[in-house]
Amino acid sequence: MAELTEVKVEDLLVCGACCCTINSLYCKMPECIGFKNSGVICCMRVQLAGCKPIREENEDKKCCVWNEGGVYCIIPYTCCLDQQQLFCLDSRCAFPCNEKVPCICTLLPFFVLAADWKLKPKCCAKVSDLMG
Repeated sequence: MAELTEVKVEDLLVCGACCCTINSLYCKMPECIGFKNSGVICCMRVQLAGCKPIREENEDKKCCVWNEGGVYCIIPYTCCLDQQQLFCLDSRCAFPCNEKVPCICTLLPFFVLAADWKLKPKCCAKVSDLMG
């Protein structure tokens, strides 16, 4: 079920970023409704979602996730990774950077200076525009 409520990084409009942290706007309707939190710190993992509409076909015919998630003990695979979405606001961080939190740096709000370890100056860019 977690993949049905996932906030895809390519849909985000970058507001501010500094290497391994990104603050963005998530304006995809109706997917931006509700909240989603997914995080890993060493051997602990949290996955939470609530009030999320589902538009994709699924075998259980679910149309809305009212409440799902949990906290789990896992075998470590990264130092830290966190993604939080509340309505149209998305905040994420990771160390080291990865595909869910790519390396992006902004100079001013909504002005990306560098992305994917390259100089890519763009204004009001989605992550999909920067990583392609």
